[in-house]
Amino acid sequence: MTKGTGTNLSALILGNWPELIIGEWGVFEVLANPFADTAFAAGSIQVRCMQSVDVNIGNPEAFAVITDMITSL
Repeated sequence: MTKGTGTNLSALILGNWPELIIGEWGVFEVLANPFADTAFAAGSIQVRCMQSVDVNIGNPEAFAVITDMITSL
């Protein structure tokens, strides 16, 4: 992110997280990849998980966004 001459910037979302509403649709799907030959040879399993959700904010005033926070190490 950049703003003015700043280039090492980050975003931060602060809020009262119970005001975030998450609606889940359908089922949580877990699928192992049966065609991952390289993963099988390495002793690994490739797994994909999927869930359909909707997200909404109950009270927008319960959240604040900072888009030009200076990041330092």
